[in-house]
Amino acid sequence: MTFPPSNVHALNRLNVENRVHSIRKRAWRGLEKSNALLDVDIALQINPSGVYDVVYPRNKPVEIGELVQLVSAGAALPVRLRSEENPLIRLGKPLAQHYARQTSIERASDGLVGSGWVTAVVEAPGLDCTIPEWMRGEKVERTHIQLASHDTSVPGGGNLRIHVLWGGRRTTGDRTLIRALRIHILRLHSIYELLRFLASGASTRSGFPYSAVPGEKGFDNLQNTLLECARIVNKPDAIGGLPLPDVLNTAFFSRQFADRDLPQMFGQTLNAMRPKVIKAVNTLIEKEARRFENNVATFVTDTDRQKLNIQPNEQSAFESWVQNLAEAYKHAVEETEAWRLLWNDDGTHREEKICQVAADSMWRSSCETADVDMSREVDTGRGPVDFKFSHGWANRVLLEVKYIKSSKFYSGTEKQLPQYLKSERISFGIYLAIGFTDEDFKPHQRKRVQESCAKLSDDAGVRIIPVFVDARKSTKKSASTL
Repeated sequence: MTFPPSNVHALNRLNVENRVHSIRKRAWRGLEKSNALLDVDIALQINPSGVYDVVYPRNKPVEIGELVQLVSAGAALPVRLRSEENPLIRLGKPLAQHYARQTSIERASDGLVGSGWVTAVVEAPGLDCTIPEWMRGEKVERTHIQLASHDTSVPGGGNLRIHVLWGGRRTTGDRTLIRALRIHILRLHSIYELLRFLASGASTRSGFPYSAVPGEKGFDNLQNTLLECARIVNKPDAIGGLPLPDVLNTAFFSRQFADRDLPQMFGQTLNAMRPKVIKAVNTLIEKEARRFENNVATFVTDTDRQKLNIQPNEQSAFESWVQNLAEAYKHAVEETEAWRLLWNDDGTHREEKICQVAADSMWRSSCETADVDMSREVDTGRGPVDFKFSHGWANRVLLEVKYIKSSKFYSGTEKQLPQYLKSERISFGIYLAIGFTDEDFKPHQRKRVQESCAKLSDDAGVRIIPVFVDARKSTKKSASTL
């Protein structure tokens, strides 16, 4: 693998604000007790143009956004692998193919390398940094080190997830810890992708060294890989005795390593595994569920909490209270990073069930404070409704989560929610109408939803209102728009 000088010179000419000065390659990293490949470590030194010997710390604080832009430019650097050239961000499959040819007796396929996000970790010990509003940052507990994370696009196409580790001191201890944290974060990213690959079922197809059949050699490979992945993520003191929940929450705020669907995806295969493998996977699922719920709850703003921190004792007040819940969800998705919860890494939006889980986690604390019972997927006799809210018998509201573009949305608007309201003798319902594309929010589309709800309200003698949630990526704040 080489970086031809002509490519480096061309990159420097195109990116007048940045210059690539040196490139360092590291060895392949493997997952212990497993035949799974984790990552390739390529380090670039990228400085602002005209500054060949950058001395850190600088005399003034550096905005993390500056480093993000530098790394984004470097990710577009063309790299030559034998006779092929690829942008650095797209090098995954060629490297996997090369690795398989050189190391695998079975000539394993490169299908493990999917179309997820490429990850870069910036080590910046001694840097005095400021975090812009569009990035998420946390201080690593019991250290002087901080971690900021952000998703960005790469010139020429591609997506890059960037993490920056920095500290105000220039001690050897801080530099060592930052390097260890960088390796751990990269390993966690690899495990995240690997777990999804294993659970997809593709790993047990012909060409891969895994098997879902107990007794076959590949079944032991699958068990060992799962066990090691779960142990690394579950370990509370992975780096220098430091507790790492804050590292997980910053680097993987909107991502879960495992959810409750994981056992279903593995089917009976998981039940046939060794008890310690089953225990490790179940522990991972439970811990990730708690982490997800706690993270989602933080998106509710203090202003929204104040509106919800009351006990609504009349139906009209209760209807307004539940509507405020829906508006809090809308605000979180449209004005904070909560929108990331609704998107997959491959650029597709997630299924309705994930939106319901996020809403449940966001609303549960407010419901407990206000002594409101929130039930999910309650069977009303006409089928399950997404959410039922009640404060005593007299004060009740139903809420359905629907994607605007779904064909089921309009059939549901005309049949489903009104039938739920009638069967439960409830007078008020809400559609949480979530859209992901520009088409979803064109005037004719919004009008169609609003008119459908108004007509049904008149025909059925109930009140149904839509609350629109704009989950489009294109409307969110980013480094390029600030």
